[in-house]
Amino acid sequence: MDAEQFLQTLPRPVLVLGTIVLGIVLIMLFSPPHTICDTQTDQVKEGLIGLTQPMKIKKQTMPPKMAEALRNCYQGSTTGSCYDYFQDLRGLARFVMDGTLECRPQIYNIRDIRKNLEEGVTNMALLAWGDKPPEPGAFGRFGPLREADLSLFCYLKSAIIAGAGDDAWQNLRKKVFAQFPGEEAPLPKDPKDILKPARPAVQLLSELDIWNRSLFSIRCENYL
Repeated sequence: MDAEQFLQTLPRPVLVLGTIVLGIVLIMLFSPPHTICDTQTDQVKEGLIGLTQPMKIKKQTMPPKMAEALRNCYQGSTTGSCYDYFQDLRGLARFVMDGTLECRPQIYNIRDIRKNLEEGVTNMALLAWGDKPPEPGAFGRFGPLREADLSLFCYLKSAIIAGAGDDAWQNLRKKVFAQFPGEEAPLPKDPKDILKPARPAVQLLSELDIWNRSLFSIRCENYL
């Protein structure tokens, strides 16, 4: 007896019930149930509207305010001009840290969260470093950053480690190290000559020396 003949011998109620059960199983396989982490992630995505995503108000589309804050930070290059940007970064880190422990990786992996937190760490570290290697010691490595800014940097670190682990933090640190200038860009002797780019710090300093001069050496237990 083949499968078709077997199905024909089944009572109609059994066949209908079997079809329903099979349909439910297929739905569960291809559409997993909504988890608590999915709910938290959806809430965060809603919170990003207007912050990192455009917001539609009637027929107008408002640009994300974090982009404007970052632009003001770049143009001013001071902690005062970066205030709004830093506040937005703190809000993104809070999204991660407010999630339950098992949901933080999923929240962190929202593209706008991960991208902006990593860029925030990079921008703060570059601002503290300046145009040339700072002098070793607390005051030199912090540059113009204030205590509240140092607390923010440590909060960003906590969010990244909570969402992606310590390896992700170390990899980010190495990427930022490669961006630190190792000297001021030398001025050409002749104004007609092309300005030569400054050599990166990784070509002139050891990794330990860069560490000691950079914001990454901060003792975060003193700021959290």
